Amino acid sequence: MLPLFLHQYMIDALNSDSGSENHAEIMPSMRTFVNCDQAYVNRCVSRFKSGGGDQNFGFCPGVKFQEFKHIFGGNKGVLLSLFHSFDTDRNGLVDVHEVLSCMILCSKMKAEPKWRVLFDLHDENGDAELSEAEIDMMMISCHRGMAKMINRSHMSNTTGKDSG
Repeated sequence: MLPLFLHQYMIDALNSDSGSENHAEIMPSMRTFVNCDQAYVNRCVSRFKSGGGDQNFGFCPGVKFQEFKHIFGGNKGVLLSLFHSFDTDRNGLVDVHEVLSCMILCSKMKAEPKWRVLFDLHDENGDAELSEAEIDMMMISCHRGMAKMINRSHMSNTTGKDSG
């Protein structure tokens, strides 16, 4: 069960048409992903879904820093700080679903496109429907990602193991 404050934080972010209004709770290393525009969000999701070369990130959301850098692009120092903030179990892997879910929730996108991109990200088989397992994964990714983003990662362990 989601803690009430975190549930409300996610709902407010998803329904906001102007990105995250409450920056006070967000860790400084995470602020890179606050108020991203739709073009950047779509580019990152597309890179994740298409993979890189022989890799298919979409079926293996745990990525190392090199793959993370390929997906998100930008300043290596900023990306490294962000990567380490999401790698709470320090195994050298980050669940990109968590990162992208947070980026979508805190983006400048209007509410309807946020819902669409979040849906498409978690529609693993591309059938334009979310199965119960895909809905579960979407909720877990949003919950864990937002918990890490506001430095409450100890609350992100909803299934007994942390994905990174």
